[in-house]
Amino acid sequence: MAIPKLVPFTLKIDPKDQRLVKMLCAKDESIDYQYQLLDSAVAWAFEHRVSLMPIAPQRNGVSKSYYICESTELLMDLQSFWNCNTTRALHTALFHFLRARAAVPD
Repeated sequence: MAIPKLVPFTLKIDPKDQRLVKMLCAKDESIDYQYQLLDSAVAWAFEHRVSLMPIAPQRNGVSKSYYICESTELLMDLQSFWNCNTTRALHTALFHFLRARAAVPD
């Protein structure tokens, strides 16, 4: 089995969102690693890119390292589409993905 190539990013997100990331990873049996959730967030944001607007990092956020693996090219496409840097594109994808997932009942 090949070792995945992880690409690191430091995101400044709200502690509540950090807890939500952990909770979603724990609840979703298809997710073994946090980077899989981030890859899902990027793929979801790419599908919804026309209706999403890039957002700035949260002021009350705490810096934390996150990784992506299989969604690097999609993230570059989001960066170009939204005309922002990759960190802001990833932050936007995760922010909107978490809100969409939290709104869906289990």
